[in-house]
Amino acid sequence: MGKQFNRKEVLARLNKCIREKKPILAVCAGSGLNAKAAEIGGADLITLVHTGYVRQKGLPSIAKLDISPGEIVRELICDEFASTKDIPIICGIDVSEISVADDLNALIDRFIPKGFSGIMNYPTSGEAFSEDFVALVERSASDKDYQKIQHAGEMAMLEEAREKEASGVGYGRELELVRLCRKRGILTVVYAFSAEQAQKMAEAGADCISAHCGGTAGGLVGHDTTLSYTEAASRLQILFDAARSVNPKIILLGHGGPFAEPEDTKVMYELTNAQGFIAGSAIDRIPIERGIIGTTQRFKNIKL
Repeated sequence: MGKQFNRKEVLARLNKCIREKKPILAVCAGSGLNAKAAEIGGADLITLVHTGYVRQKGLPSIAKLDISPGEIVRELICDEFASTKDIPIICGIDVSEISVADDLNALIDRFIPKGFSGIMNYPTSGEAFSEDFVALVERSASDKDYQKIQHAGEMAMLEEAREKEASGVGYGRELELVRLCRKRGILTVVYAFSAEQAQKMAEAGADCISAHCGGTAGGLVGHDTTLSYTEAASRLQILFDAARSVNPKIILLGHGGPFAEPEDTKVMYELTNAQGFIAGSAIDRIPIERGIIGTTQRFKNIKL
């Protein structure tokens, strides 16, 4: 059975990694089994967001389901809390789950009592208001049929984010969520897509900033087109510098783009000030695809 941690306890674990010069690893696990395996492998955090569940269905992370992100996360915690022993589980909270007139404390209380040790602002409307990120989405479109589908899905995601922002449940509401969590002593791991967003999140009291450099490349349903190492690293560092200009102790995490394998993150650490990495598809999808394909082929290669 899992364990719930308070903000100070989680930060102590993460800062211990930093003191020992070990990278922080957060794994976005889409099932109890994947969360269990990640903990055994040495992950420092489990981030439970609805995209992990989507990936386990064999779909790209951006695919939409009939069930809401919040419902998915609250259902999955039962499996992941039961499957883990001593690792903090951070939940993704969609601020648009309640109206702008409702108290965000009530939304937080739908999650934290279930055993979560912190929150993330995910799904987030931040993507839609970063010109760099929108340009990155445009760049991912190509002539391949799959890439066209992926591109169409991402554009729909950006449009939905704009609608949320227009309704008052966008990034400003996510900042409010982070401020409330800081007052309540709840750890916050936040996504940012521009220097301005990173700075505002740091001002709101975020504990960890995750700079996003696009969908993860590779695997069966990943992006074929992505940024180069140097382009992605430059993007991350701009956000890191903005966050650190407000809070020199904020923890810096990278995510996405060309950083899909352990060797890729080695380059990320060489080119940026990143202190850790959030692995979604990089652990929750690509290794599973590779392992099942390879093992299936080995079974089939046995001669009768």
